Amino acid sequence: MEDWIFISVFHNLSISNRIESKYVVITPHDDPLTQAIRDRSPAFSQFVDNFKDQFGRHFSPSLFFLHKSVKPDLEAVIAFRNLLAISSIVESWERFIRHGTQLDYYKFSNYFELYPYSLSKDEKDLIASTPSILGLDEPSEFQGQCSPEIATSHSTSRLYDPTLFEALSKQW
Repeated sequence: MEDWIFISVFHNLSISNRIESKYVVITPHDDPLTQAIRDRSPAFSQFVDNFKDQFGRHFSPSLFFLHKSVKPDLEAVIAFRNLLAISSIVESWERFIRHGTQLDYYKFSNYFELYPYSLSKDEKDLIASTPSILGLDEPSEFQGQCSPEIATSHSTSRLYDPTLFEALSKQW
C-alpha cells in the first residue's frame, strides 16, 4: 500500500475487480490495498464506508489510487478517468445494441465522476473541492451520496473494452 496514494472515490461506480496500470489502480472499496490506509486513517474508513444511494441503501464506491512515483497531476488523473470511461461506454453501447438490455451496463459518463471530497494530506480531514467551494470537513459526520439521476449498479461483468482500454492507455 505504501506505493500508492489515495486520490478519490468513484461515487457512482462499484467494481468487483481491480483495474490496473503501471501508475494507476482502481479498486473495489474493500480491496486489500486499502488495509494500510484504513489502519492509519479512521477518516479514510469513515469516508469510503459511508456512501448510500438516494434510498439510504449502502453503496460501496470504487477507489482511485496513483503510484507514488507519479507526481499527482489533475490533468493526468482526469485523462485516465476519461480513457476508462470511453472504453466502458463504448463496451456498454456495443452490448446494449447487440442484446437490447440494460443490465449491468455503464452507458453514461456520470458513472465515472470523481466525488468532490477527498482526504487531506495528513489523512485526518475531508477536503471539498468544487467550482463553488474549497473547504475542510469533519469525517465523522460524513454521509456520501450517489448521483440520483443514474441507477446504482455493481459491476459483475466486463466493465470495459480491453482492446480500446489498452490502446488508449498507451497514448496516456
